[in-house]
Amino acid sequence: MGIFKKEPEKVQSSRPNLRASAPRNATRVAPGVAIDSFGIVYAEAAPYNAPRPMTAAAAQIKLDDKSEAEHFKSRRQSASSSWQTEAWEYYDAIGEVKYAFNLVASVVSRIRLYAAVVDNPAETPVPIRNTNILDEKTC
Repeated sequence: MGIFKKEPEKVQSSRPNLRASAPRNATRVAPGVAIDSFGIVYAEAAPYNAPRPMTAAAAQIKLDDKSEAEHFKSRRQSASSSWQTEAWEYYDAIGEVKYAFNLVASVVSRIRLYAAVVDNPAETPVPIRNTNILDEKTC
């Protein structure tokens, strides 16, 4: 069954635990991430108020310079379809690439989305069904 579970674990508290927890013999490799002896990776949800790093990049475009805007427009139109066609050809031709992307797609398709609310900023968000903050009319 791997790292995915069909049913949430039963917990003694009033709030159910919706994530798989790492076994005791698992090795912590980073905050919130552990690996067991079989190589299975377990990730724990971070509290709502935990710091989350983000990397961003930007390029400044001079809106008053028409030649620069035309340059970006022509570059976008000329190369957009050619690299996509080439990428699909590699995807079809190289089995390892196709397997890797299909594996990632399969794992991502198992993500369960649900509406949640922050009861306590030091904990993970709680599903709306398990909270007393919202009344029946707003749900």
